[in-house]
Amino acid sequence: MDLTYRSAGVDTRKQDDVMETVFGLLRRTWSDREHVQLDFGHFANVISIGSLGVAMSTDGIGTKAIIAQLIGKYDTVGIDCVAINVNDVLCVGAEPLSLVDYLAVQTIRPEMVSDIAKGLSAGGMLAKISIAGGESAQLPELLKGEEEGGGFDLAGTCIGAVELASIITGKSIEPGDVILGIPSSGVHCNGLTLARKALGITDDKSLKERRAALSIYEPELGETIGEALLTPTRVYTEEVLCLLRNNIDVRGIAHITQDGFLNLPRLESDVGYVIDTPPEPQPIFRMIQKAGGITDQEMYEVFNMGTGLCVVVSAPQADEALSLFKGISNSVSVIGHTTPDSNRSVDIPHLSMSGIRGSGFQKSH
Repeated sequence: MDLTYRSAGVDTRKQDDVMETVFGLLRRTWSDREHVQLDFGHFANVISIGSLGVAMSTDGIGTKAIIAQLIGKYDTVGIDCVAINVNDVLCVGAEPLSLVDYLAVQTIRPEMVSDIAKGLSAGGMLAKISIAGGESAQLPELLKGEEEGGGFDLAGTCIGAVELASIITGKSIEPGDVILGIPSSGVHCNGLTLARKALGITDDKSLKERRAALSIYEPELGETIGEALLTPTRVYTEEVLCLLRNNIDVRGIAHITQDGFLNLPRLESDVGYVIDTPPEPQPIFRMIQKAGGITDQEMYEVFNMGTGLCVVVSAPQADEALSLFKGISNSVSVIGHTTPDSNRSVDIPHLSMSGIRGSGFQKSH
């Protein structure tokens, strides 16, 4: 049987079913609360304060915390915490402003906490935001570490500002628009449970065996497996704000996290998406796929596969948009286009795959 995210212990479709019930309950709090601008399902929501919108997003680093513990390196996970939240806020066209974090630890380890703070600071500088506060908690009865006392969890909440008339939801996307892809830095913060299962870094192995597996130097990676998995999430503030400040007609922005390219249909327009020239995924993805015998369909639903952010722009402005990235990020490229398709399917022709959000990718014949 092929290894899947579900067999590794993460059932995203069951989670989606549960969240529909949760969303229904939470919508009850919106009664007579006209300040909520968007429905659930967007990468961030926006609350109106007069004519100004405050965008909000919250997320955590997931089981990347396990990799940090196993290799004893904590000074980059703070960047991940900042990036995953900032990137979501950018998706609604907001300028990220500030973040507060939540750090829970099994026991206080001053050096570990200091290193996590170094990462948060570095992430804030990369994203050009402030880290304005946060909360810490000691939860020895709740958290479990890879070694006694070393467990932790890290999450954050980011806010940003956007004029209400400038909120980006994807509703203006039309067939024939161009999809720009901004590369990822690697695995980011999604799919690490599946990655660890594929690479044999599982709880049935001893701590020594798990650490040994992560310390293997792979020439193809140019670093150890652990270092590759811990590469911090890329921050997209500079690229997105460059487009918005130069009046590019940005019609939709999708953060390619859990669900991979199937995040594109989260944008509001009833169009299809064809990804016909995606970048080559970083070697770590092929290593995970080969080690776990994972199908292309599963890989492209779970991981970003080399593309961290998709920006949909009008076709006449595509060349102008690309020219703005010179000196910022020459790796941005056209990776696809939109099509008339009320089913909002995502097609990846070179892999003969087509997918519907909620149903996954299937091989097309």
